[in-house]
Amino acid sequence: MTDLGAAVRALAHARHLLVALDFDGVLAPIVAVPSDARPLPDSAAALERLATLPATTVALLSGRGRADLAAVSGFGSPIRLVGSHGSEFDDGVSILDDEQRARLDRLAAELRELVDGEPGVTLEAKPAGMAVHVRNAPPEVGTRVLDAVRAGPATRDGVEATPGKAVLDLSVARMDKAPRSTGSARASRPTRCCSRATTSPTRRRSPACAPATSG
Repeated sequence: MTDLGAAVRALAHARHLLVALDFDGVLAPIVAVPSDARPLPDSAAALERLATLPATTVALLSGRGRADLAAVSGFGSPIRLVGSHGSEFDDGVSILDDEQRARLDRLAAELRELVDGEPGVTLEAKPAGMAVHVRNAPPEVGTRVLDAVRAGPATRDGVEATPGKAVLDLSVARMDKAPRSTGSARASRPTRCCSRATTSPTRRRSPACAPATSG
């Protein structure tokens, strides 16, 4: 039996299945203007059917803010939405404390100064951070700007950086897709998790299927 065949057989026997997917580059093609992204119709229909199956939880995980993810994906309950790399959950937004809010203000100001006048570079404000987009910038500009961000704002205490597809996300809250995705179905205690998250070609991808943790 192939590895794929073994994985499918294991999923078929799961008592509860958690299916977690990224949005950009997985359900929706990468586009020049992030707000123009939409899921491919066949993919969206398949996901909606999957979410109605018994003992199955479907979650979208994204570096986008949760409100943005909801707007571009068009999904709602029963599909769970997790935004800002796990900083925003669909049963409540994580609350920044005063220190984190001050840190976010400083981060935003520093980034605005750093990218000012750089062609094709845009900033996206998120509830717990900022994103630097370079997909519309000339390659040399994008490389220079991201290198400067990594060497400067990304090194500040309390700032966490996550690379993406022509974007660098910076957050003042912990950013981690996997643990929050598991938590989204914790109440139903999933026995298997099937995930597909592609945030960067240089980062290791999650296994296609693995036992889901319950703690």
